[in-house]
Amino acid sequence: MADEPFRTIIEPFRIHSVEPMRLTTRAERAAALAAAGYNLFELRAEDVLIDLLTDSGTGAMSAEQWAGIQRGNEAYAGSPSFGRFREAVTGLFPFRHILPTHQGRAAEKILFTVTGGPGRVIPNNTHFDTTRANIEFTGAQAVDLPVPEGLQPALRHPFKGTFLEDVQEGRPVLDRDLLGCALERHLGRPDLGQERKFAQLPVSLPAPEELAAAAVRSKVVGQLRAFADWLGPKGRALTPAGNVRPADAGELIACSGPAMRA
Repeated sequence: MADEPFRTIIEPFRIHSVEPMRLTTRAERAAALAAAGYNLFELRAEDVLIDLLTDSGTGAMSAEQWAGIQRGNEAYAGSPSFGRFREAVTGLFPFRHILPTHQGRAAEKILFTVTGGPGRVIPNNTHFDTTRANIEFTGAQAVDLPVPEGLQPALRHPFKGTFLEDVQEGRPVLDRDLLGCALERHLGRPDLGQERKFAQLPVSLPAPEELAAAAVRSKVVGQLRAFADWLGPKGRALTPAGNVRPADAGELIACSGPAMRA
């Protein structure tokens, strides 16, 4: 039997900085957890050896990202950096005004300030903690509607978030009033088809032309573009109570639903 050739698997990138980590013992970790009241947000980062809570900003920056810092322009107005950003966004969406945010949570705060408010119900499979906080801060009610399998962390299941699919198929398990609110405020969510990975490895970004072509092919971007077209440059008129009109909500579902199944 011939020996198989030896293969070395290496990561296709170099990391130019090293951050030391303190190796903790089991007893030290147990003591830190007890001192924090078993609340992960009360733990000190230096006491955590393997961090499975932080899900962004955990990888090294690429060479292009570091170069982008040096190319950046800090001008108070007219920055070429913002010009490049605006050109990329307006190439995909018809909006005249663009409001950049540093993170999705900041964008959520703005979104729910507009769409939330007392008497509003915002459903989801299971709201992320900061999403729920942004919703309830406005006085709206954040409602979790997980499938039974979603309440069993140890159970392996293809996809535990089926709320949007249930609404589109006309089979949600909830009362009629709550269903009416969900349909009226339904904006569409991408069907990821897989759970979020843990840490993100640093990668080399493709050329801008390749990224633009990928954005054109993206189902998620296609749904966002359908929503932008439905909304239009001037937005949609609301009811006197500040809600989306049922006819407009139905039109939105009709134009966004098929995009998810294309």
